[in-house]
Amino acid sequence: MKHTKKLIIIYGPTGVGKTDMSLAIDKLTPIEIINGDVGQLYEPLAIGTAKPDWKNDPIPHHLFDYCTTPQDITVVMYRTLLLEKAEDIWARGATPVIVGGSGFYLKSLFYPPKNEVELVPEDRGVCDLSDTENKSTEDLWNLLYEHDPERAQALIVQDRYRILRALDLVKKGIKPSTLTPEYEPFPAEILVFFLNRPREELYQRIDQRVEIMMQQGLIQEVKKLLGTDWETFLLRKKLIGYNDILEYLRQEDQSVDQYQILIEKIQKKTRNYAKRQITFWRMLKKLLDKNFMQPSSAQEIDLAQEEGTLTKVLENFLKGDDNEEFF
Repeated sequence: MKHTKKLIIIYGPTGVGKTDMSLAIDKLTPIEIINGDVGQLYEPLAIGTAKPDWKNDPIPHHLFDYCTTPQDITVVMYRTLLLEKAEDIWARGATPVIVGGSGFYLKSLFYPPKNEVELVPEDRGVCDLSDTENKSTEDLWNLLYEHDPERAQALIVQDRYRILRALDLVKKGIKPSTLTPEYEPFPAEILVFFLNRPREELYQRIDQRVEIMMQQGLIQEVKKLLGTDWETFLLRKKLIGYNDILEYLRQEDQSVDQYQILIEKIQKKTRNYAKRQITFWRMLKKLLDKNFMQPSSAQEIDLAQEEGTLTKVLENFLKGDDNEEFF
């Protein structure tokens, strides 16, 4: 069935330039932007999440600074909030544009999560989770990778909470990757842009962005959260940069050398995260290619070469023309 409502998603690895692309869309049709990045949901986290100056932007923005207190926003909660915002935007005659790099939020727009508890059979003791408290998050991720590489690659190494949930399923004799929810996309015609750049160029942009964040006062941003509930929250969430800076601030040695080590650590973790985001997209695209239940399009754009392609695809999508990229 052809939907009259339009929804555009701009996804891609961190540092690729997703926010800038919304300007190109705004030139073609009235839009309102919805945040699709988990870190940008939280009010005190601005510099380290590369949050746009959304309050002063002429384009309306939604779900930025949504959480004024530390709390988890599950994919179910996010999908519900997003649909409410999208309906409001459609009612105003504009097009919702989701911008962000949180893959598990993006996937929920097409595959709403199921209640995994109902799918868990009796404990078969496949995986020993008796010593998880003493294992590093990276070791836990590696353990998950041994049992279910597909699920491991869909998670960031720092996401201890979801890694433990996946390992708990493994312990019960279930491969988490087999619990793929059914395809139930939003009630709209959806266009997905996956933005990318050559690996070397992307990594250079990431390294430069981390340095700029530090110059803008990222350490001072984190300092303000010391001794508050946000400190405990960030240590648990392990958002890249924030957790590392909290550890740095606890050190007695905060010399120039240690400061440079901190920068390089954040740069490396961010590059690794970008690599996992690209891997996640490849996995999600394979899932989407199997479904023909609505007119949707997934278009990968190399920003080093194909910016003109983006405009052409947008124009066809907004006019309702058939597109060979529909899956």
